[in-house]
Amino acid sequence: MQNPKTILVVQIGKIGDMILTTPLFSGLRTLYPHSRIISMAGSINKDVPLFHKDIDEVLVYSKNILKNIPMLKYINGKIDLWIDTKDNYSRTGELLLNFFKPVRSLGFCFENKKKIFDTCLNDFKNGNHATDINISPLNFLSRSELKITSAPSVYVPEYVRNKFSYLDGNDGEIVLINVSAGSKSRYINTEAWTKFVRKLKSEKSFTLLLTGLEKDQGIINFITENSGEGKIKFIKTDNILETAEVVRRSSFVITPDTSVVHLCSAYNKPIVAVYPDVKWNLEKFYPLCEYSQIIISGDKLSLSDINNEMLENAFYKLLKRINSGNAESRTRVRKEDH
Repeated sequence: MQNPKTILVVQIGKIGDMILTTPLFSGLRTLYPHSRIISMAGSINKDVPLFHKDIDEVLVYSKNILKNIPMLKYINGKIDLWIDTKDNYSRTGELLLNFFKPVRSLGFCFENKKKIFDTCLNDFKNGNHATDINISPLNFLSRSELKITSAPSVYVPEYVRNKFSYLDGNDGEIVLINVSAGSKSRYINTEAWTKFVRKLKSEKSFTLLLTGLEKDQGIINFITENSGEGKIKFIKTDNILETAEVVRRSSFVITPDTSVVHLCSAYNKPIVAVYPDVKWNLEKFYPLCEYSQIIISGDKLSLSDINNEMLENAFYKLLKRINSGNAESRTRVRKEDH
């Protein structure tokens, strides 16, 4: 398309999905510097596009029909280019497309389903990572003329940066431990965390920080109260942008598979990331940082077999690789290695 006036990108999924859609925002801005780029978000992930430099407007989709009234100004051909990169069929996505009636639409086509979009993106996907899927529209629109980056980008407003500026005064490198995840199956045993923290406390050069959701305060209290003498501080964050700023100010991050992984990809933070043994999930959501250590559980349904020795082994391997300058990608540690 030549200079579409309005481009709308649909991403009403999880926070991590939105973070991994940001390379598309940046690529569209490069291709169409004068277009109005709109993000259709959900109430959970709206903060990511709200402050992104390449987004002009955010429409927040709600299951409450009355809350969608502000969107009506864009129905009946007011959107020149509609982009939906969801790689599995969505009834909601189809309903939204039919309601807005954009001039042109891009999206994925699926077997045994009628063609929804004007252009199918299936042949323009150059990899299986979520960012490869999300930038597939750029491969179609640019016809290889654009240098495309798959690195996510998260922009934090100044008032959030100022809120956590005190972290600059910490002695030693900050090791951030995130204990929360999107589902209970992604939680690491509290006792494993506690023993791991006790080990890191012996390293005088580290400042240890804990972060997690409010509902996991019991886990956080247990770790801080039972990991031995020495300081470990809980950092309360109220939204994903505050979490992003804490990640940005950290030196290393240890976390289960959750949106924190993708924040590390945005800021290129060395990470130990823990995943269940689900091949497609790891292939789609592995960290894009220069330095990463991946621990894979022996269980497809949980991280219950992850222990403190596995966490320690992965963390010290990460340190060794950083110190040696060996940025071997996606190094994995399995339980059988111990």
